[in-house]
Amino acid sequence: MRLSCFLVSVSRSIFALVNDQDKYYFGNQGKGSGSFGNIERDKRAIFKKSYAAGPNKLIAELVQDEAI
Repeated sequence: MRLSCFLVSVSRSIFALVNDQDKYYFGNQGKGSGSFGNIERDKRAIFKKSYAAGPNKLIAELVQDEAI
């Protein structure tokens, strides 16, 4: 019996915004969406998704991310 093996690469940027300086520098980082591609024929890549929010909102958003 042969088991299928999927190799996946996932890249995320995560910024916890805890003060005004964090919001100033990273507050717009969480506006993008993820991109999908292939590294090789059988290797999928999901990248460019960024998260920037307060800690509680980050947790809620990360729980919904299938790649994490």
